[in-house]
This record gives sequence, C-alpha cells and structure tokens, in this order.
Amino acid sequence: MPIRVVVADDHPLLRQGLKRALELGDDIVVVGEARDGEECLLRCRATKPDVLLLDITMPKVNGVEVARQLKAESPELGILVLTIHDNEEYLVESVAAGVDGYVVKDVEPGELRRAIQTVARGERYLPPALASKLMSGFHRVARESQNRRAGPREILSEREWEILQLLVQGKGNREIGRELFISEKTVKNHATSLFRKLGVQGRAQAVIEAIRRDWVRVS
Repeated sequence: MPIRVVVADDHPLLRQGLKRALELGDDIVVVGEARDGEECLLRCRATKPDVLLLDITMPKVNGVEVARQLKAESPELGILVLTIHDNEEYLVESVAAGVDGYVVKDVEPGELRRAIQTVARGERYLPPALASKLMSGFHRVARESQNRRAGPREILSEREWEILQLLVQGKGNREIGRELFISEKTVKNHATSLFRKLGVQGRAQAVIEAIRRDWVRVS
C-alpha cells in the first residue's frame, strides 16, 4: 500500500511541486493539501494520512501547534517538518511538540522520500547537521530552566545582586554608584553582566524578571 501523505504549506506552487515530485513513484500518494494551519487540522482529521508533511510558519495556526494537537489526537500519525528554518529554537519547539522528523526545504528529492518512508515506519528522521543543533538547543533549554529555578545568589555575583535590589527601588546608575562607593561606569558594567545572566535587555526587564522569579517584592 502506498504511503498516504497530506502536504501543508501556504505556498500553492510549492504544494503542487511537492505533490508532483512525491507521486512520481507508486509508493507515495498525496491525499490532501492545506494552505494554513486550520485547514491542515481539518484535512488530517478527514483523510487520516500516514504522514503529514508540515511547514512551521503557516497562517491561522502555526505548524508547532498543529503538530501538538494532531499528536495528542493521533499519536500514530507521522509528522515530518519541511521548512526553511534550521535554527535551534524551531528544532526544539518542533521536537517538543512531537514531530517525528525535520528537514529543510533545500533537501534533495531522494532524501525527502527517504524521510517520509522513515517516518511512515514509525521511526525518527533528522539529518546529522540538524541533530547537532537539536542537542545544542536542548542543552541551552536545560541551562535556562536550571537558571530559572536557581536563586539569585546562585546566578549573580554579590555586586550584581546589590545592584539589582537598587534597580528595583528605582535608582539610577549615578545613585547606585554613590550608595555602593563605585563609579558610574562600574555600575554599568555590572548591570550589563546582570542583564546578560537574566536574559533581558535593560533595567525595566530586569526588574520584571526579578519579580517574576520571586526574588524581590515591590510594596
């Protein structure tokens, strides 16, 4: 029996090209097409394909959310992401949503067919270059998660913690420098390091992040 595939992409020419390329042999048949996330959900629920060939950035419902919903409903459905995005963030989000494979749109036709066949067998498919990025992304997420659970004294230096508390009080760099007996330039250097460790862009975000982590309280 041929592998039954739904193709979901918001570019009509790409969908048509994929359909023609995939149906050159007799082992794959395209049973549905979708131009956005909502239509993709409807097509998959109606046709019950073996594999969903899914773009990430689609209108109405993005590909990650589509994958999450369909995997919850039909764990046996093989989902293969075909996208222009090869960065860590998209990889990690997609795998966390339950996708079974991930390839970029410059993939050779033969490799795409192999990826579809692999996913249809219930196996995972990820090119070596993307596997390395995925591992790097998971390590980054793990570090960030650990940082969010850690207390301020585990992440910040003594001086950075002092400066953060004064930022929460609404004090500027000059006031902080006078209170801590350090130069304004030194305050800026410590603040820059503080922002980097918290993953924020400035003092307002740093204060919000400190409150969110329950490090400080504003009366």
